Amino acid sequence: TSTRHTEAVISRSPEQAEALQASLQDATSVYDLLSIGMARRGQYTMLSECLERAMKFSFNEFHLWHQLGLSLMAAGKGVVAVSVLKQCMEMRPEDPSLPLLAAKVCIGQLHWVNTDTHAHARTHTRTLKRTRKAHRLDPQDALVAMYLALQLALVRQVSAAMEPLQVALSLHGDDLHSLHLLVLLLSAQKQHRHALDTLRLALSQHPHNFNWRRFLCGPAVALQTCEDMLQLWQSRYDFNRSISAPSVVASRLDAALSEVSVSSSRIWLHAGELFMADRRLKEAHFCVAEAGTLAPNSHGVLLQRGRLAELRGQLDDAKGLYDEALAIHPTGQRVLIHMGQLLVRTGRVHLGEKVLRDAVQAHSTSHEAWSGLGEALQSRGSSQAPDCFLTALQLEATAPIRPFTVIPREL
Repeated sequence: TSTRHTEAVISRSPEQAEALQASLQDATSVYDLLSIGMARRGQYTMLSECLERAMKFSFNEFHLWHQLGLSLMAAGKGVVAVSVLKQCMEMRPEDPSLPLLAAKVCIGQLHWVNTDTHAHARTHTRTLKRTRKAHRLDPQDALVAMYLALQLALVRQVSAAMEPLQVALSLHGDDLHSLHLLVLLLSAQKQHRHALDTLRLALSQHPHNFNWRRFLCGPAVALQTCEDMLQLWQSRYDFNRSISAPSVVASRLDAALSEVSVSSSRIWLHAGELFMADRRLKEAHFCVAEAGTLAPNSHGVLLQRGRLAELRGQLDDAKGLYDEALAIHPTGQRVLIHMGQLLVRTGRVHLGEKVLRDAVQAHSTSHEAWSGLGEALQSRGSSQAPDCFLTALQLEATAPIRPFTVIPREL
């Protein structure tokens, strides 16, 4: 690329227009080949740096700007990626994929729920605006309509979320996530009979869905589903572990098996959670230990180990495990709430209050976080406690049977 940089014609004078166009086409071809090669090896940071250097001769050249935006997304540089995608939107305002990509970065990488309240509101407004624009530009895209409904649901605009969700279901009636969101929205509106009927319909189309079986049939059937899921993963992927392959193929296989391990770990954690709810701590310990062997650095594993220690009365161990989980995922909703409540119970009220305030700030629609903060304030006689309890009651009135965040926000 250094040779291409030195040969590039960057003059904008009319007599140089033909040479400029030829130079740009040559450079674009080189950068396309570079993108293919580096993307295959996962070298997105280096690719984005190379494309950034190409911007000096890429004024209003959509293709290179678009490539830069995609490489920044893949490299995890969310803030810069959104800025580049906004520039792409100005070049092609009719393209619905651009605001959708920007919305994906805002939701998935920038984690608007992790910022302060005002920044949360501003970022949500931007994300919602871009998702609405994407839906307006392509109203026949079921995925865009579903994510618009999800974005509205996340801030408890439950009634407003039903309209785009109905559009999504009319276009793709058996979509797993759309049906899941419909069940959650109906439960948030306390239309439990309709939610139950929808759940039965959804299970007829997706009979092995763990979350739905847990809602409808209870923990015993859900545990059987966990066992079936684990057997399915093992039968599908275990035979691959004996394959010896060249380095590129092996690296791809390792990446695929890593994803399988994470998925299997989640299944074990689900099973452990069900056993804990049934006070079967020995079985829960086994499940959490199995999850830990598959994903030892998972904050979810540390959270469940902490909960297990807490149920056994090992409060110091539980606090240490919650600390480790927070070091990995500082704004995790469940670990913040469990940690805060544990600190309050063990007499460290002020520290517990601080942790629960962090939980409320990061997850302002969580009635559990508000209720926990109210209990912390009440324990020290604060006059703010009733306001927290009132907020918790108001949020609980529109709370679904499971948080809306269980639906993946990945486009």
